[in-house]
Amino acid sequence: MECILKALIFSVVPAAQTEAVLGTFRGVRAHDYNWLRDQYRLKGGASFPGQVNRDFTLVSEWTTDLRYEPAAFRESEGEEFLESADRIIEWAEGRI
Repeated sequence: MECILKALIFSVVPAAQTEAVLGTFRGVRAHDYNWLRDQYRLKGGASFPGQVNRDFTLVSEWTTDLRYEPAAFRESEGEEFLESADRIIEWAEGRI
């Protein structure tokens, strides 16, 4: 998810700004889905459509701690996360 959000950002910035934008991908915020979405919108990216926005809300609740630390979840929660991530990626790939 993080990579596709960064790719979306690069898809809307002029080539001359690529280096400067890349420099902003440092520290904790570079892993923050909400910050990345906001950067995409600030750079002129399209709003997320209804279902993608709902999916994004669910996916963004999974903090970096949840994404990188082992933990037990119900199988249905994991499946819902993956289905939402798939829809977001499919939409994003159509924009890149």
